[in-house]
Amino acid sequence: MISTPNINEQIPRCVILKETEKGWSALLGRFEGGKVVELETKYFPHEVGENAGSTRDAASQDAKDEENTPTSELDRWLVQNEVTQIFTLLSAGRTITRVLELNVSEEDDVEQALRLQAESHLLGGAPAYRVGMASLPTRSEQQRQGILFSWPDKGEVTLPDTEATVWFVPETAALLGLVPTKVEGSLFVHSDKESGSISILLDTPKGLIVRSTRVGLDENGWKQDVVKTIIETAISSNMSTDEVKELKKLAEEHIDEVDSDANQCLIIPDQARSQIKDLVSQPIEAGWMNEWGLSLGALFAFREKNNMFVSNTKRFCFDAGCPYFHAFQRSQRICPSRL
Repeated sequence: MISTPNINEQIPRCVILKETEKGWSALLGRFEGGKVVELETKYFPHEVGENAGSTRDAASQDAKDEENTPTSELDRWLVQNEVTQIFTLLSAGRTITRVLELNVSEEDDVEQALRLQAESHLLGGAPAYRVGMASLPTRSEQQRQGILFSWPDKGEVTLPDTEATVWFVPETAALLGLVPTKVEGSLFVHSDKESGSISILLDTPKGLIVRSTRVGLDENGWKQDVVKTIIETAISSNMSTDEVKELKKLAEEHIDEVDSDANQCLIIPDQARSQIKDLVSQPIEAGWMNEWGLSLGALFAFREKNNMFVSNTKRFCFDAGCPYFHAFQRSQRICPSRL
């Protein structure tokens, strides 16, 4: 969530990766003096041929080990920029998100209430290292809430072409990083047409309503499916008829502004956009925000002492006791904390 940042905070450079149809998009950022003072974007196409990804031949791997030098374009860029943390956005369609109502009055009871609520919802649906949870900060008159992410999908995961450890962050957690601490505007949505994923956050006076799911991949119906899924979420959350109608109108207005050739959309209130711009030292255009805004949300949430936004991804690990979902190294193919 958004709040007054710690001006003495020094955050190392980190990179947020997102898989696209043609490769990987990368957002590099660094905080200093309470603002993003360094922001760079870059694309890395999928490697093709025998040396792509984990199919590198043994000779190439031995040469790398001997020289201790990066072999991929991504690794060279990471070393050049002295990147210390690498995160990959995990499609919302592969995760399950639940908001937990924490009926507590004392701050000391929050964490215990969070774990009790989480255990009652999980019931063995996902292994411990694919579960992340966090208590959300107190907001206005809302009841204290927590949020629970799980990753039950056992399908294969595409890894970026790097030898570094990669942490997975759910797209919905990144979207949560764009939600201000103060309730301002009700609709936060991100949808990716290529993967069919959609993350929805409805910020209401009673609390957050959160959903991670999939939408249809029909090119002609993607926008309509986004609006439909938003409305379904509102109705299933027992919002009033008037609230649903107002939300439908708002969703249609925003989705109509998305370019016809766009592969993703990001819907956030103007108040939130204004606060986000105040945290970035360089101008942010609407088109840039639509393409890179979700990665920026993950970057905001990464900040260890950030109280401006709801989420802190350091609490969303897919490993028990770790802050992110599941960490992989290409050479290990297993979470290091499980070794």
